[in-house]
Amino acid sequence: VRVMCIEGRVVSAYRRKTLHAPPTEQTRKNPQYVEAIEVTPELDKTVVTAANALNLAHACVDFAEGLDDELTILEVNPTISLWRHVDGDGMHLTEHGVGSAFADMLVNALG
Repeated sequence: VRVMCIEGRVVSAYRRKTLHAPPTEQTRKNPQYVEAIEVTPELDKTVVTAANALNLAHACVDFAEGLDDELTILEVNPTISLWRHVDGDGMHLTEHGVGSAFADMLVNALG
């Protein structure tokens, strides 16, 4: 599961799934797809808290998903990467997409 956060706001949340292999064997030989997930208040708080704890204006927080659907943080990335497919697939939680929210953050910072 990957959740993107910009300026204290969750802007996208999705999980990757493989088509032909167990999740531990995700490679280029095993096609993947992504699906949007619901952002619960608890997930929102966890992601925003993780980004704030590291003093990050933007972050991608990656989670492992257990058999009981419990999420465990794997890492907090200090970048927003691979957002074009999120915008293209309509999996953003913003008015104009993650790319636009990121650009707005930069313009405000340089302001």
